[in-house]
Amino acid sequence: MNFASDEFLLLLPLVFCVYWTLGRSARRQNVILLLASYLFYGWWDGRFLLLLVLSSVCDFFIAGKVESSEGSRRRNWLWLSVLINLGILGAFKYFGFFVDSFVELSAKLGVSLHPYTLNLVLPIGISFYTFQTLGYTIDVYKRRTPPCQNAIEFLTFVAFFPQLVAGPIERAGDMLVQFRRRRHFVYEEAASGFRVLLWGFFKKLVVADNCALIVDFVWSNSEARGGLVWLAIFLFSFQIYADFSGYSDIALGTARFFGIRLSWNFRYPYFSSGLQDFWRRWHITLSLWFRDYVYIPLGGKRRAHARNLICTFLLSGLWHGANWTYLGWGLVHGVSYVLWTGRLPRLVTFVWVSLCWVVFRAPTLPEAYLFVIRGLDGMSPWHVLPASDHLVCGLLGVVVLILAEASAIGKHDSPVCVLDGKPLLVRWVTYIGLSTAIYLLGNFGGGYDFIYFQF
Repeated sequence: MNFASDEFLLLLPLVFCVYWTLGRSARRQNVILLLASYLFYGWWDGRFLLLLVLSSVCDFFIAGKVESSEGSRRRNWLWLSVLINLGILGAFKYFGFFVDSFVELSAKLGVSLHPYTLNLVLPIGISFYTFQTLGYTIDVYKRRTPPCQNAIEFLTFVAFFPQLVAGPIERAGDMLVQFRRRRHFVYEEAASGFRVLLWGFFKKLVVADNCALIVDFVWSNSEARGGLVWLAIFLFSFQIYADFSGYSDIALGTARFFGIRLSWNFRYPYFSSGLQDFWRRWHITLSLWFRDYVYIPLGGKRRAHARNLICTFLLSGLWHGANWTYLGWGLVHGVSYVLWTGRLPRLVTFVWVSLCWVVFRAPTLPEAYLFVIRGLDGMSPWHVLPASDHLVCGLLGVVVLILAEASAIGKHDSPVCVLDGKPLLVRWVTYIGLSTAIYLLGNFGGGYDFIYFQF
């Protein structure tokens, strides 16, 4: 089920009412959330709900065995969790990629192969919930968190529908304690959730989707040159940011309706002063996951620092998708991170990150190179752009986004929540303005899917 759908607008108030009416204990609240989460996920394809349940049950059982075992048996149980989680993820996400890559390499060497491929459909959200459950088992092994003793609590932690299919990637130590106790309705918390959710819908439907129409046209039009290409490059930067952070805002806001606090996943990354600062602000929960479970175990800063960083960024790129472009994107960021260790002007940081997004967006590495070359090769007439109203809407949305975030730098919440201390009239004018923009300029239910659903 998509957040930007009629089904979600029916599900959310229904679950909200049932939750606060019948949820008179933590167990009842968790059962309601669990059933709603399974409905939310199974709406897309019920078959993959079984995969989610299987992954959850396996890690719940294995974590208990890890805690009760000693020595090599304890380590073996951990490796079983790693094998199951990464095995499922690899089969659905990477099997075809590696087979196809091997076939192409063999063809270049003069060997023709016709291997069997699985042609599996990639379940939405599998990369997110796999990392979440795997991180839980590792934390139990490292004795950072005790194993969960209640199956309903753990299943709800894994399947919690606001953040199930695109994060944030939560830690068990932060989330399980919230599911363990009964939540009580707090008006201020629900009101702040509404504000964050509203801002998320604005970013997704007004900024991201309108930018996407222009970006897709320029990418597919081989006649586009010069300024049009650079326009598409910079608009894609805002498209992917508004799309992904918009999803995260909707997730955070929705969770607050049920008394649950999720981790803040973006902290105004395009105001970063350097690449290190950027990665402290962009997709924060994933960056911390790779730091704690990949970079530090590889040796961190203690030995081969550059190698560890580049390996971590390569794996991060591969996590995003089974394509050489994602590996190339990870490699470019890894090398840049190693070379540019100090502060950089914000504009320089933004331009470099935007160029890296070209590699991320392109179907192949040669096409990424050719797209940048098109940007340096003459000019094309601006009138070839279709649907100029979408360009105006996208640009206006970007301006509003920049101004709102500039006013909230240093805060750890949505820019709309900065209005809390403002007069009532100012707040309601803002809420009504955002709602009107979403209604008039967005395409609710008929726009683009969230980009990170496919990861």
